[in-house]
Amino acid sequence: MNCLSCGQDANYKFKVLEIRTLHVRDLPGDKRIQGLGEFKDYAICTNCAHRYLNAVVADHRKEWRQYLIFGGILLSGVVVSCLFWSEGPFRLVGLAAIVCGILGLISKLQEVNTQRQAYRSLSLDRQLEKAAYEYMLTIAPHKQNLDDLTYIPVNEETLQLKNGDLMILYKLLPAIAVEAYNRLHQ
Repeated sequence: MNCLSCGQDANYKFKVLEIRTLHVRDLPGDKRIQGLGEFKDYAICTNCAHRYLNAVVADHRKEWRQYLIFGGILLSGVVVSCLFWSEGPFRLVGLAAIVCGILGLISKLQEVNTQRQAYRSLSLDRQLEKAAYEYMLTIAPHKQNLDDLTYIPVNEETLQLKNGDLMILYKLLPAIAVEAYNRLHQ
């Protein structure tokens, strides 16, 4: 089987169950219509898994855009607060932007540190396998026509889950969680 990203021979093979979700807007609110798709086989090579692992653990390129956005919000809040200190509404807008920028930076830093710690607690083989799976999720198709596509991995950990666990972890509707449980255990 070839790598989903580069087309080379792949070492990490994943079987996943496709979940199709259609979001319908209605007067009382948004509704979700879900259905199960097919079982799909995807694969990622070791080189792509290494690159993704390096990007997550050591390289910060992926997060710099968000850091810059929150930093820009923080800086604009400082500028607006300083320029319009005597104007009540503008001062509040500036102070709110400062708070949003600081909270956004802190939450992103915590998210990145949590992800790094989760990777560092695993052995190198498990790190590469996890990185390959996460990379596969980022490059696998996310849309088909109007449906949003998500995936449930078919592995030992998923097979041990109950209906309610599947429903919570993968945001499934109750009937779809039961059907997914039955299809996973066939």
